[in-house]
Order: sequence, then C-alpha cells, then structure tokens
Amino acid sequence: MRTLHTNHIACGYSQDVNVGAIGRLHNSCEHLHAKPAQPYLDVQNFGHRFKESTKHHLMSRSLDDGINYFHKQIKGLSISESIIRELVRSCNSQKKQPSADNQRQLTGKFLWEALQTVSQETFKDHPLFGFGFESPLRLHLNLSGKRTTHLLPVVPLLGKPSYRSVGLTLGIDRAVDSKVCQESMLEILNLMLEVEKRKDELVHLSKEVRNRVPIVHKSRQGDNHRLPSFFKNLKFKILKQFKESIPRPLPEIPV
Repeated sequence: MRTLHTNHIACGYSQDVNVGAIGRLHNSCEHLHAKPAQPYLDVQNFGHRFKESTKHHLMSRSLDDGINYFHKQIKGLSISESIIRELVRSCNSQKKQPSADNQRQLTGKFLWEALQTVSQETFKDHPLFGFGFESPLRLHLNLSGKRTTHLLPVVPLLGKPSYRSVGLTLGIDRAVDSKVCQESMLEILNLMLEVEKRKDELVHLSKEVRNRVPIVHKSRQGDNHRLPSFFKNLKFKILKQFKESIPRPLPEIPV
C-alpha cells in the first residue's frame, strides 16, 4: 500500500524535529566542523513554531495531491462516458447505412484505443483505474495531536461488467449493443458520484487545515505590531542624548 509522503531536506540548518506520519524531515547536511549556531533566548518557542508551521505546510501539500488525484479520476471517467456516448451515437447513425461495416470497424477501433488510453492513465506512477483489488494510496494527517489516515482508492472501472463488455466487444471488432452502452454509462456516473464525494471531503479537510493559522505566522504578525513602539523608544532616546550633549549656559554671577 503506497503512501503520499512529502520528504523535505533542509541543508545547512539544524532541524531535529519530527512531524509524525505526514512527512519526514532529515537531519542537517552541515559539516561536522561547522561552528554551532548561537542559541537564541527563545529557541524552544521558535523550534515549536517552526514545527507547527512545517506540519501545516506538509499536510496542505499532501491534501492538494489527494485532491488532484481524485480530480484526474473524475476527468478520466467523464472522458470515458463521452467516448461511450459517441459510440452509441455512431451505432445509431450507421444502422441507417447498410454498407457501413468498414466505417463501423474504423470508428470502433478508434474509440477502443481512446478507452484504453484513458484507463491506463496514472498519477505519480499510481494507476487511476483498476479492477478493485489494487492497493490504495494513503494520506496521513495529524490534527490536534490525533493521527488519521485517509484512503485514496483506485476507481474499479475496469472491473465493471458492462464497461468491460464494451471494451471486449470493441476489441474484437464487433458491434456493441446500445443497452450495454447505456448500462456502462450508468456505471461510470455512479463511480463519478463516489469520487466526487471523496474529493469534497478532502477539500473540506484542506480548508480546515488552512484555517488553522500556524503559530509562526501569528508571531510575525505580533512582531509587526510592536515595530511602531520600538521606533518611538528609539526616537526618545536619540532626542534625550541630543539634549544632554548641548552645553548649558553658565549662571550669571551677581556683582
């Protein structure tokens, strides 16, 4: 069973953190004789903020991959449904032409090759369509300290009886019954509804992850609010030093 992991290698900077099952952060690539970085006063809080920000980024990217995977499945199913619909239209039009066997064979071969091309498409070397026994992709998430796994199954289009009958009939250059084509289109539409439901769940989950503002982002916003007070204090100190540097006049001595 394959897993959608995002490997992030940060060279030249120590990142000894762990983000659970959503990704892997490797050890630093810095030299052994490199001078250690000067610790900051708030190094523990910074490390925690960096960990939270990295975790949200990895989860968002993994969710985007899952959404794209479902989107490609829906697109492939839609194209397959259009091909079979064109097959029905072509068969109905050729029934009115008794001497159209050659044209029917050419059209059937073209549509069969189109179906084969769509059914063999992949996403990151993983098939979009199969027979129902293929291993699904796994999407690991970690929200509020709770780890969950979402399965991204392969669409069992090739195992559907009517769709399989259409493909086999076209493969031997025979005319496909219109009733079988209608049943195959119904199978495809049902599969599209299932994939659309899975995609909507991931989209909702992706919005939930993005709504959780990373701690490092909040910290940067807080630093921006503190900037005006910093400049005011700096201006006050400069004016104070300037006044102290001006020589005072000597007091008058009474005669």
